[in-house]
Formats: sequence, C-alpha cells, structure tokens
Amino acid sequence: MEFILNIKTSVIILLFSCAFIFYSCSNENQKPEINSSNMIYEMLFDGSIRKGVKDLDFVGSDLVLSFNCDGNMNQMAFPNDNIIYNYQYDGDTIINQLSKDQRTLYLLNTEQKVKESQSQIKRENEWKINYTEYWTYDEKGRPLEKQINSPAAAKEQYFISREFYEYPRERKVVIHKYGKDAGSGKKNGLLRTETRFANTVGDWTSIEELDEDGIPFRNSSFHYTYDNNGNWTEVILHEKNNYINKNTIDTIQRKITYYKKSDCNLN
Repeated sequence: MEFILNIKTSVIILLFSCAFIFYSCSNENQKPEINSSNMIYEMLFDGSIRKGVKDLDFVGSDLVLSFNCDGNMNQMAFPNDNIIYNYQYDGDTIINQLSKDQRTLYLLNTEQKVKESQSQIKRENEWKINYTEYWTYDEKGRPLEKQINSPAAAKEQYFISREFYEYPRERKVVIHKYGKDAGSGKKNGLLRTETRFANTVGDWTSIEELDEDGIPFRNSSFHYTYDNNGNWTEVILHEKNNYINKNTIDTIQRKITYYKKSDCNLN
C-alpha cells in the first residue's frame, strides 16, 4: 500500500546512522517508532541538499528541517508538538540538544567532516557516553571506515561494530559490515554486504543488501521528482525485505523554502 509518510518524533537520530533509534525510542518522553521501512531514515538524513535551502517541510508529517546559509542543518522542529531541537556549532564541535538529558555530539576533523559522534545521556548531573561512532575518510573525502562502540553491545546477540567502504566505480558504493552473530558463533565476522548506486546528482537510486551467507536481505529502489533547483520534492521508495517477507511502497514529499539571494549572498 502506498501512503504519505507520517513521520514521528523518533526520527531524532544521527545524520549518519540509524543506530541511535534504539536509545531515543527507549526514552519515555519520545513518541513510538514510526511504522515504515528501514530506508526511510536514509532518505531523510543521508542525502545532501543543494545550497540555498532554508526549510524542508515534510508534507503530511510533523517534521521541519531548517538549514543555515552554508547548507548545514541548524534546527529540527515538530511544530504540532511545539518541539524544537537546535544544532549548536562551536568550532570543531556540533551539539544537537535533544532534551535536557539527551544530546548528540559531532566532532569534526580539519576538513570539517565528522570524525566522531557521541550519543550522550545525563545522569546525576554528568554527561555519559551511550554510543560512539568513529569515522575515517579516503584522500577524496569519502567515508572509508566506521567503527561503532556501545556499552550495550556485549548484551546483544547481533551487533554490527565495523563498516568498510569501497568505491569500485563512479556512483557505486559497497559497504562491508562486520560484527558478532551469536547464532553463527561469529565474534567479528562479515555479517552483511550492502551495495548502493547513486544518480548523477548523488541521490541513491538503489540499495541492495546480502546477509553473511550471500542471501538477499533487502532490496530498495528510489524514484525522484526534482524542482528547478535540483532538490527532490518527492521520492517513491520500493523495498523488499526477504527476512520478514514484506514488500512496502512509501512516498515522501517535501515542501522546500529557499533563502533569498540577498539573505545568503548566493550567486
């Protein structure tokens, strides 16, 4: 069934990973997790926008993302609930304050790319790290490796702790995911292989994932409608998940507000 996605508060996650959903949804002040496919999160946060975008209003949802003149996100808002999360930029650190006792820190390298991200919770007036990701990049500035550290990982039966990125050709990315699988006895073995293809403007057109035995895990395809500025206003996502034997079709629409040229000295 096709529908316009009703995005809820649990999409308060890292720009680069879905793993933080586990913690944010455990917070009793958060709304329930959205009932949708995995790749929805990719479509909301993984893609880039072209400069000049001021606000992205997701049609049929309660989510508005706001950006500064440099194209960096500075606010996530849920207007119906009067909830606003601000991104604070302080030198080589970005702070995303999710609530009085939950925040995400992004530490940047000299090229202003995220080298470390931390999910933190406040306990007894002190910030504690709940989850950390470490990133390295190749000479072209593309992600090369991500390492994941979580105190809860030791209790998990299945946990991906490392990802390695390969770029065999233009607009193709292969991601090898390693970690532990108690069922198969693997402690640091290859668990999944994900292959992504992008179009000429850098938006994902398909994502295919195989499990540790080479069996298809999921297959997703994306179909876009763009505005005159090269930003997509609608994407239709088809996903087949073989593990739960489910096919889904999701539609996301965005209303885009742009800065005036005089506001940001845009060319």
